Amino acid sequence: KQFKPKVFASADFNLQRDPCSASVSFKPDFPYSSEFNWQFGDGATASSIKPEHQYSSNGQYQVQLNVKQGECTDTVSQPLEFFLPKAEFDYVQEECNPKVQFNNQSLYQDTSLWALGTGDSITLNSPEYTYQDSGQYQVTLIAKNDTGCRDVQDTTIQIPPFVNTKIDQNIDRCTGKAEFTDKSKRTTYTQWSIGNDTFDVDQVNYQFDSAGVYNIGLTTGNGECQDQLSDTIQIFEKPDASFTFKRTRCSNLVDFESIDSSDIKHQWIFGDSRESDQANPRHIYYLTKDYNVTHAVENQYDCKDTVEQSLSVTNDFDKELQIPNVITPNGDGKNDYFTVKGLNPCKEYEVKVMNRWGQELYYISGQNIEVKWDATSDGRNLSEGTYYYLINDREGDLSRKGVVHLIR
Repeated sequence: KQFKPKVFASADFNLQRDPCSASVSFKPDFPYSSEFNWQFGDGATASSIKPEHQYSSNGQYQVQLNVKQGECTDTVSQPLEFFLPKAEFDYVQEECNPKVQFNNQSLYQDTSLWALGTGDSITLNSPEYTYQDSGQYQVTLIAKNDTGCRDVQDTTIQIPPFVNTKIDQNIDRCTGKAEFTDKSKRTTYTQWSIGNDTFDVDQVNYQFDSAGVYNIGLTTGNGECQDQLSDTIQIFEKPDASFTFKRTRCSNLVDFESIDSSDIKHQWIFGDSRESDQANPRHIYYLTKDYNVTHAVENQYDCKDTVEQSLSVTNDFDKELQIPNVITPNGDGKNDYFTVKGLNPCKEYEVKVMNRWGQELYYISGQNIEVKWDATSDGRNLSEGTYYYLINDREGDLSRKGVVHLIR
């Protein structure tokens, strides 16, 4: 007896796909049917047993397989969906402006990476970028999702010629001395605005006269395009290291006083290997000689100043005495008094004037005295003649005597 196998048809199938690809391979579970009709859900069809299909866009699709074997048929359908990253962007730029605004319009992306054609890369979603030179640049956007799938869009953009204003400045913020240089590109004219002054040269040497905040502006152009750059700078108050000093009479004690009374740091170098950080120090010198005194100051802005002065510590009070030998007290303003010039004001003296019999007619003593005898005694005018004086100091270093002639 002859056996005939039963004829049947089965449309079951499976598919294989890369998770980051829209290309799908289809394979029937029972490949022995005589006819295969694949419908991929995007309008495309195939009649091969194991077709491959490339979907052109993301979306949800219903894939259907119809098979026929003899008089038998079968139909099976399966859902299929794609949500792969799709990189898309546009950009906005203005004439004479190298700044470009990129707008990310990608689909199904979680992260973005921009390559801007200059070697720079940015991970912002929709970045703004300023090009430094005109020309063509290839901009690449890489859109990725969390599973690592990615898509790329490349676009060439044209940056037209533009003015790029740039300032090179060298400023001493303590002295107010400044140098401004125009480093702009592709310009034919320059206009500076510094404080209340204007200049039309490439380089400006400027002196700020006082502390404060100043506006700095530079406008450049080439006839078609114009660009501006502005800034503010602060000039600090410079400290003043000038000082005065006063020596205490009859001693080597010197008081120093700073002209600047603001809150600053002081450093005094007295020239005798000693120093002080007081504002107004008092200093004792132990040797009589010449000294160079240095005063350095610094404020909170690190501004500094230094002044040096010479100081002579000498005992210049011992001088040659000037004693007249004739006085003429007639009221004409010439030689009316017996005086002694050159006494050391730091020593104590006693001065006597006597007649020939040793009677004391005038006496004065003490420190820093003024000897001034008017040729009287007890209010009486003395007669012409010869009188005698005696000068001694209390330390015994000086003893001088002599005569003075009184002529009326």
